[in-house]
Amino acid sequence: MFEKVGFENIIKSKIVAGIELVILPNGFYEINLVVLKKNKSQISIEKKAEGLNSIDELTKALDANSPIVLLINGKGIIHRKITITDKDTLSVILNKLLPNANIEEFILQKTFINESEAFISVIRTSVLNEIVEAFKKAKLVAITECFLGPFVVSNVLSLIDERIIANNHEFRFDKYIIKTDRSQLTDISIVDATNTNQKILIGGEYLNSKLLLAFASGISYF
Repeated sequence: MFEKVGFENIIKSKIVAGIELVILPNGFYEINLVVLKKNKSQISIEKKAEGLNSIDELTKALDANSPIVLLINGKGIIHRKITITDKDTLSVILNKLLPNANIEEFILQKTFINESEAFISVIRTSVLNEIVEAFKKAKLVAITECFLGPFVVSNVLSLIDERIIANNHEFRFDKYIIKTDRSQLTDISIVDATNTNQKILIGGEYLNSKLLLAFASGISYF
């Protein structure tokens, strides 16, 4: 969760909406949605939608009172694997990606690989605030947490059918290639071609790969 943006502190619900919002090159959005419900130790998919074109369209598919875990992807977000130390401040880390950048203008997310390496994701504070305000304007105010990029997929690696992850510990979905040691991401890259028809067996249910990040976001709530 980002310290500079005030997300709601909401009592845990049995239902959560995992939402991936992709900022397109033209500035418009593409939104993927997975609504999850928890019943005791079981989690099921209650609703799913992909390729929504606006937040207004999202409101028609979503209960406004549902807690939301929001993942932001696409244009204007920078990801890089870097070496860091315990002494590195956020400003130092930012300048490893964007020399001379002002830390007050950016928000960082750290996804650790090991003690000395991490994936760093960066978004302008103004861009994130604009998205959050658009959600609030649409009366979708129950945002509990926010992520940047595809790294939240690590939440569901243990749920993915082992046969999908090849012997070289490589897992492909949507437009991503992930390297993993099964329990931890070790590398991730973006490819030009996407397999829009790819289905992933996860937790005994097939899920379109385009919805995997929305699903992983929702899982993080529980």
